[in-house]
Amino acid sequence: MTPPKHWNRALNKKITVASASGDVFSGTKPGTEEVGVTAVKFGTNYNQPSNTKFSVEGSNSIAAKNDNPFSGGTKKDLIVVSQKDIDKLLKELPKTLEGKARKDIQTEVSEDEELLSVFVTTKFERKTFSKDVDDEATQVALTAVIQFQGIAYKTADLLKFAKANLEEDIDEKLTINEDDIEIGVKNIKTAAGGDVSANLDVTANLVPKIQEKDLINELSGKPYGDARKILEKLPNVSSVEISQSPPIPLLPKFLPRSGKNIKLVIEIQ
Repeated sequence: MTPPKHWNRALNKKITVASASGDVFSGTKPGTEEVGVTAVKFGTNYNQPSNTKFSVEGSNSIAAKNDNPFSGGTKKDLIVVSQKDIDKLLKELPKTLEGKARKDIQTEVSEDEELLSVFVTTKFERKTFSKDVDDEATQVALTAVIQFQGIAYKTADLLKFAKANLEEDIDEKLTINEDDIEIGVKNIKTAAGGDVSANLDVTANLVPKIQEKDLINELSGKPYGDARKILEKLPNVSSVEISQSPPIPLLPKFLPRSGKNIKLVIEIQ
């Protein structure tokens, strides 16, 4: 049903209207039927007085009117909770708690371990919203218990792993100075199943692989010149310095015959 300004209404049920009765002498009476109608939209525009004339969509021979006024229509702008509001809270709350969670987990990590900078899992144990979706409200709050799970590794294990992989690609006469290895963990990623992958940046200095006892025995009693030649033949040696402590002037420049009086010091440049 359509009034003059197209504020449409729909019939509440299907009806059948009888045909007109009477004749040209006694007059004709159109068939009528009463039925309830409902406005297709909300608003005060649908409040109309009685005896408003309506056309019927799809028919030029049928018309309608309301015996009683249409009233009660109202329109109001409301602020309601949307699903977008809920999703935003679920996304932002864990981020605000990450710092505290990381500090709490760090207290459980031993001194010989390092905690990765990402969490393996972040899971809501409980969550309660102050309002539901479509509730009228200007704000909504989320109260939740969130479980953060981190992962730590032993520094010694990582050093061992790094050293083993580096030694596969270096000369057999060289070795890695374990006291000078630097390891950086980058591009940490967590898969859906909780597996963690990362890139390791390893920096290490190479030193000659020597059997210190055998080398000292070879150097014992040698003149400084001969000892220097022996040491300079070692791989990755850039310079050799021989000193006596305490210095004794006028004595021949020979290394001690006793190996316990010889000390080898390797310095990284």
